[in-house]
Amino acid sequence: MMGFVVVHIGAGCHSKSHENQYKRLCRRVCEEGIKLIYQGGKAIEVVEKTVQLLETNKYTNAGYGSNLTLNGDVECDASIMDGFSGKIAAVGALKKIKHPISVAKALIDAQDEVLSLNRSQPIILVGEGATLWATQNGIPEVEPETLISRKSRISWEKWTKELELCKTLDINLVSDTVGVIVVDKDGILAAGSSSGGIAMKYPGRLGLAAIPLAGTWVEMNENGTGVAVICSGSGEQIIATSLAKKCCERILMGKDLLKSVKNCIKKDFLSSRIIQGHTPFAGLVAVKVELLQNTYMIDFLFAHSTPSMGVGYMFSNDTKSKAEISENEKSPNSFVYSGNSKSFV
Repeated sequence: MMGFVVVHIGAGCHSKSHENQYKRLCRRVCEEGIKLIYQGGKAIEVVEKTVQLLETNKYTNAGYGSNLTLNGDVECDASIMDGFSGKIAAVGALKKIKHPISVAKALIDAQDEVLSLNRSQPIILVGEGATLWATQNGIPEVEPETLISRKSRISWEKWTKELELCKTLDINLVSDTVGVIVVDKDGILAAGSSSGGIAMKYPGRLGLAAIPLAGTWVEMNENGTGVAVICSGSGEQIIATSLAKKCCERILMGKDLLKSVKNCIKKDFLSSRIIQGHTPFAGLVAVKVELLQNTYMIDFLFAHSTPSMGVGYMFSNDTKSKAEISENEKSPNSFVYSGNSKSFV
């Protein structure tokens, strides 16, 4: 049976002391995803469930343990896209919700429902409106304090004191967005991203996980070819360049996945006027599925200009998942690339 799961826990700078925990988490997410595929789970359902695992883990910047805003609150972003239907949804600056990815998934599920007065169903909700919609649609609120980890609180208190003393903060501006791409047994792709955003962000700030074109994108055609891209890094840079969608377009137009991604990074990201004069901070995961003479080929790669990026993956016929914290010794002046592929008859 065909199936594939790839997860990333952010393009940023990962602590060496937590490397084993990072890799263990990546492997767990992949193995749970493959298990769900074997149980008949659809790609978008598996994305939701696996991202939930990331959102409850204290070592990720998503859901519980997220970076705090200037006001000391958790505000989360998330997006999810279904390759089969082409539907996409996102939430931003979301408070009091344990699993932001589930609100985005619920928005997709509601898109076929007809509203009175011929109103359109929302596909993106932010702030109080997003929380209100979630609670009205069966997703419970939690106490805000339950989303704050000890580590996040200590960091916020430290940086708040430094701000009061007018010191220059040494805060990593990379948001460590997390994400998952899934290929199910039918060759359908889905992808999702979730993030707590950058530390000490202004309340209401939206990151790339809340902007589908930037952080999450999936495209599939009638020939059985599909591509998905999820991004992490500097939200402002990635939003301004619509990196996820442009990368998908390059991959669909090209034949070689690596060449297509390199072409996108060079022409659509590094050559963008918004990047000129700034240090490029970005990472992405790309997956391509092709149906060639009754054989499915799944090809994936990841790339990052950041000092590190945590990635895990597993094919359905693998005996165990793989995980690594990829390091970039030339960061941020160049990108590093890695990946794998497998065919299914």
